Amino acid sequence: MTAASSTGAADRSASVVIEADGGSRGNPGPAAYGAVLRDAATGEVIAERAECIGVATNNVAEYRGLIAGLELYAEHTPDADLEVRLDSKLVIEQMSGRWKVKHPDMRPLATTAHHLAPFGTRFTWVPREQNKHADRILNEALDAAAGKPASAGSQNQPAPTTTPQTATSALDRVSAVSLFVEDVQQAKRFYQDVFGVPVVFEDAVSAAVKFSNLVVNLLQASEAAVLVAPNPVAGPEAGSRVQLSIWVDDVDAVCAELEQRGVRLLSGPVDREWGMRAATFTDPAGHSWEIAQALAG
Repeated sequence: MTAASSTGAADRSASVVIEADGGSRGNPGPAAYGAVLRDAATGEVIAERAECIGVATNNVAEYRGLIAGLELYAEHTPDADLEVRLDSKLVIEQMSGRWKVKHPDMRPLATTAHHLAPFGTRFTWVPREQNKHADRILNEALDAAAGKPASAGSQNQPAPTTTPQTATSALDRVSAVSLFVEDVQQAKRFYQDVFGVPVVFEDAVSAAVKFSNLVVNLLQASEAAVLVAPNPVAGPEAGSRVQLSIWVDDVDAVCAELEQRGVRLLSGPVDREWGMRAATFTDPAGHSWEIAQALAG
């Protein structure tokens, strides 16, 4: 991955443009994205990023490029007016709300992008020839991963400041968790009422809610088969297979408030031998949640 350092334009930019692209050699095949953050007035590059993402489709790579661009925006120019330019008609129409996000693989990516995009972001489709910079750096990343020498054109480009990364560098953070539910609206109300979290994306078969550092995607169970194939989608009668935990300062106080909100605790609060005081409950679809507090010691 390459990431250009701030040029100083970030401090002056009242308006910026993200140019992003994604590509897959095989569709699906080896894939990468490129994202460029520019000052809208001068065209000066503020930052850029390109990364190989393993085997993926063109559409997944396009969304990953958009997300990378939005992350650059948040890092360098979070208060600037923003326009996003992509040559993917699909992503532009979906982010603008004119087309539905139908493929399950795309929903978590669209949810993350919607969360990162500030209010008032303008999404603009551009022809591929107007998106050459992002296209160039993603192909350079793919060529480098394949052991190919840099092209003559890229050798004449000023070298950005680089941050050594590997393909697995991003695996130290969880961006989203998809929970399969039988009733999306019931699950959505539960998460809004109990956790007080906002809905950041919703369509006919899913609703995504945003915790401080995690998106929980509530997906209609009947739509989940494509995500877990060839494994089956288990129903709530199969029992708990996952538990999500939230660490708090005072588990007893939190549990008292949860009970006031109508939550029925399954266990606790109780001191555990591994040094946590914890309580558990489930959402309407049977997913297990733990509220835990580290014991002094």
